[in-house]
Amino acid sequence: MELTHDNIKKAVIKSQHCQRNWDLSKKIPEEDVELLIHAATQCPSKQNVAFYDVYFITDRSIIEQIHDKTNGFTYDENSTTTNTQTLANLLIVFTGKNVSLDEKYRNVEVELLKKHNLKLDDVPKLVKDKHMAIGIAAGYVNV
Repeated sequence: MELTHDNIKKAVIKSQHCQRNWDLSKKIPEEDVELLIHAATQCPSKQNVAFYDVYFITDRSIIEQIHDKTNGFTYDENSTTTNTQTLANLLIVFTGKNVSLDEKYRNVEVELLKKHNLKLDDVPKLVKDKHMAIGIAAGYVNV
């Protein structure tokens, strides 16, 4: 498919809706999963820092265990229901890395803080950058 403005506009419109009409008897082709992994791991982030880890889950039993823990939709004060979006053939899970100067939580952000002589007061900026990086990665995967 040729990359045109119209095709990009169509992709944007198509990608803004959640789909729950998947066919669990089919598997997502490995080539498609590899493309999604590429999109999630090769998108831009502030200073090219890896602010998150991303997991691609196709194991049905793990997907159903995750689904069982997704209390999130509240219809009234006394009732919640699970999120059916988590029952798809592929579940993509982003986990943000901790941003802390504490050695116990040592990670890439700590190295960034030290490299640029940042202080604990700068941690909220890195948390914002982390959220932005996850959002950009999710957007790349979505499109």
